[in-house]
Amino acid sequence: MEHTSLVTTSMPTRDISSSTAQGNAALTRAQSRLEQAATAQDDSERFMRIVQATSAVVSHYDLFIFLQSKVQHFIPHQIMLAAWGDFRGDSPRFDVVSALPGVRTDVLADCGIEHMLKNCYHRYISGGRKPLRLESPLAGMERHVSCNCALHAAMKNMRSITVFGVRNERDNQDALYIAMHPKGSRRAKCDEYFAFLVNSVVSQIDVAFRKVAALKRPCTEAPASIPLSLGQFSEREHEVLHWLAQGKCNSEIAEKLNISAFTVKNHVQRIYKKLAAGNRTEAAEKYRLLNA
Repeated sequence: MEHTSLVTTSMPTRDISSSTAQGNAALTRAQSRLEQAATAQDDSERFMRIVQATSAVVSHYDLFIFLQSKVQHFIPHQIMLAAWGDFRGDSPRFDVVSALPGVRTDVLADCGIEHMLKNCYHRYISGGRKPLRLESPLAGMERHVSCNCALHAAMKNMRSITVFGVRNERDNQDALYIAMHPKGSRRAKCDEYFAFLVNSVVSQIDVAFRKVAALKRPCTEAPASIPLSLGQFSEREHEVLHWLAQGKCNSEIAEKLNISAFTVKNHVQRIYKKLAAGNRTEAAEKYRLLNA
């Protein structure tokens, strides 16, 4: 009787392990692609809702809701500071939208925020008009951070600051949008598609801001026909104007004159009214013209 022997072969253990690892890696890549596709789809839908919401903005309240809700996914922020106008001249115009107490455009008449805006603008231009990330909005502006207003106090706590810009070639001007948040971005990695959507969202923010008139700051509506003369100022107002024209902030002037910063602020408000000036730069320039 012949015996038939069965020969069995076995695959080496390392080959099985290698095949399993390759299969797991392929599965992980497939799952990652599916997740990326789902995320991209979700981002696209979110962006389309922003486009729809932009068309509904007709008031400052609408603008506030627009920025606090739908935009937060792409550009998280607690303060959105919009600035436009002549950044190289006396003072750019600005508007601020925030849910933080006291951070309002209409209470920033004597804030000196123009210095920070100009600094951000020059750094944005130097960077080739690309989104600019800053460690602090007040970096390099130490001489202007002694202001005690709610905006300056809030900015000291901001850790994520991004400067976006929109170029208006027709008017040859730039508009800046500065988003500030106390924490870093919630999206650790920013893929190209998400970056593209963020830039598109900035364009929608620009459209929304342009649909609403800028809030007026105190003293900006004083009649320009008020006759200017040095005789209309008190001795103390002359002293305040002298230091204001030297670029000193309220706390610095208070220290020079040995009075409170609150008293200085009151003097500055009266000076604004007498000079029909809307900000420190304009007041200083008019004072220099009177002394010329």
